[in-house]
Amino acid sequence: MPQWKHKIDLSDIFNDEDRTFLQCRDAIVTVLRADTWLAARFDDDDELYGIVDELNDTDTEEWFNSAWNAFYDWADGERLWVNTI
Repeated sequence: MPQWKHKIDLSDIFNDEDRTFLQCRDAIVTVLRADTWLAARFDDDDELYGIVDELNDTDTEEWFNSAWNAFYDWADGERLWVNTI
């Protein structure tokens, strides 16, 4: 069983049917940028910084999903558990 270094729970955002796509995107980016574990990595990890910036810039669900897959892959490699369910 994997040992996670950190956990982020985004399930309330991903499952909020009252929010628009853009509201969900903004809420997700806000949580990611405010998370202290991630924030400690922004200065040293250009890939992470770029992925979160791209998530912020997305304006379609397709583009968001592509950027989200990149974030999820990064998170898996860093042993970051991200709950979306």
